[in-house]
Amino acid sequence: MSLQDRLIITKPMYFKESASECGYCHGKKKNPRNYFPLDSWYEKYKDGFDLDAPNRGTYNLGFQAELMTVEMYDTLCNLGFRRSGKFIYRHDMLRNCCRLFTIRTSPDQFQITKELRKTVKKFKKHITAVDAIEEPSSKNQKFDFIKEIISAEKASPDFKTVFEPAIFTQEKYDLFAKYQENVHNDFKHNPKSFKRFLCDGPFMPQVITGTAEEWKALNEWQDQDFNNSTKITRLGPTHECYYYKDKLIAMAVLDFLPSGVSSVYFIWDPDFKKWSLGKISAMREMAILSKLQRKYYYMGYYVEDCPKMNYKGAYGGELLDVCNGEYVSLDFLHRKQMISNGKLFVMDESETGTSSDSPLMRKLSAESENNFPSVNTKVKSKNIAENIYGVNGEAYDDIEQYISGLLNFDMPYLSEDEDAIYGVIKAGGDGMSALPNVSPGLLPLQELYFIVELEEITDLNGKLLILDTDDNEIRPMLNIYGESESSKRVICDLVRTLGLEITANTIVII
Repeated sequence: MSLQDRLIITKPMYFKESASECGYCHGKKKNPRNYFPLDSWYEKYKDGFDLDAPNRGTYNLGFQAELMTVEMYDTLCNLGFRRSGKFIYRHDMLRNCCRLFTIRTSPDQFQITKELRKTVKKFKKHITAVDAIEEPSSKNQKFDFIKEIISAEKASPDFKTVFEPAIFTQEKYDLFAKYQENVHNDFKHNPKSFKRFLCDGPFMPQVITGTAEEWKALNEWQDQDFNNSTKITRLGPTHECYYYKDKLIAMAVLDFLPSGVSSVYFIWDPDFKKWSLGKISAMREMAILSKLQRKYYYMGYYVEDCPKMNYKGAYGGELLDVCNGEYVSLDFLHRKQMISNGKLFVMDESETGTSSDSPLMRKLSAESENNFPSVNTKVKSKNIAENIYGVNGEAYDDIEQYISGLLNFDMPYLSEDEDAIYGVIKAGGDGMSALPNVSPGLLPLQELYFIVELEEITDLNGKLLILDTDDNEIRPMLNIYGESESSKRVICDLVRTLGLEITANTIVII
């Protein structure tokens, strides 16, 4: 495997902030029950609930990525990760004050509402002065939002968008500053932080810059049809700049992935608030998706009890069951009230939710996007989150036995307070904590133990590379049992975070 195909990352990090620092609830939920992932944990803590207690807040798992392929990032997106520049992260669904689910949709899943139809009509009027849209001729005919948006933009002498590399310009930063200050009341920014957040990425330089042919095809997306020989092949980070009368009025930060398009961030000029450009951008990106002939539009995270995040439900779609690596219809989850009040869900096909069919034993894989299917809710219709992660849940069964077994192999995992989901062990003086023994989406210690005991972990020998910062050199990990305890812990945490297959193709910075 060539260097450019490897994943180069730091060791997994686990860190927390107070609930007041949460960008979604700000520690101001009206009902204390909604801070907890499951009702059993609320019942346990409700009498002594204190939001300001040291362990309340946001809990995040992440790592700095120095290099990865777009295909790898596609896989990580479908494991619940997102990126902020080069930092790859996801939230601990058990301890975090809010449940953040990866949401994806597609043009086929999108049912345009009356409000969004009005938004398209207003947008058309703003850019063409034409106050009309082509309504469906019958109840059975769907409103063609793709056709309306494309025809309006083609007819406009003043509006255009331009796809270009995700690189810094002063014009982009000025728009970002205006947006952050007026919309989010955020004055803690500068050109360097903007570049780090919305321009930097962990991809090869040639992937970031792209080719002239890629940008030409992408900027002609409205003229593409399924029989056109000019195929849109763009993969990687992209800025789509919106111009009106040659003024930059909005910018979409996007990642073009093999399985679809991922929306990273969207900024707009507050002077154009009445244009509802955020809603227009979502519909435009689904229109682009249809021309790309790719499947999914990834909208970031969905938070059921947060208005600034649950609006995404208006575009239809599915939420990721982070334990199973499968997507579940948002409509189904609403009908069954599985995520009401910000609760966690885990789907299972068995009637009992026992360990024989439990997603606890799922192995992470680096396979293609086809490895992340939609759940057939006629077969899998039971939410077993309480069975697994609730008070006295299955995830805690015999965990001390597995910790003891791992210690026999000098894999340094320590006990936690099984009665407290917030009992995370501190590790060192860097402000970071050790990965928790139990967390949805992390490979369970039970399975890690079997991987070690059955010597499956030796599959990493000679494949995993370690960049030792003390020696400033890269070396192969030849025998995991001969590594120091600290290195063993890092390697095991990698396996729990990414799975054996991805870890084998990684260079980890220690």
